[in-house]
Amino acid sequence: MENIEQSQEPERLIDEEKIIKIFEAVKRKIPQEYEMFEFNDTYYQIIYINRKEITDNVDAFYSASTQIPGFDIYLYKQLSRSEKERRLFHEIIEIEVGKKIATSDAHKFALEKEEELFGRRS
Repeated sequence: MENIEQSQEPERLIDEEKIIKIFEAVKRKIPQEYEMFEFNDTYYQIIYINRKEITDNVDAFYSASTQIPGFDIYLYKQLSRSEKERRLFHEIIEIEVGKKIATSDAHKFALEKEEELFGRRS
């Protein structure tokens, strides 16, 4: 019973050190389009999208990749560098935590960590 309860607490699913490493990595370099990168044994690639390709009024999202053994992270091309960093951080945290908990809970956790490190969204 204790393991089930612990698995539902996002803070126990990714430690602060990993969160800081992700933050530092996205601040250091935003990958080029289709450039594959790895974090915590998971592969990612960035795909930039135009406004007309955006659905549901979101400027970043991810999906399982059909090209690499990992995830594609879609970012709105016209975001500023700081907003790209912020969205990339959020998506990676959401993917990492979402491996162990519901997607909606992973999103909430990622948003909380994003706002701790980048400030509230405007």
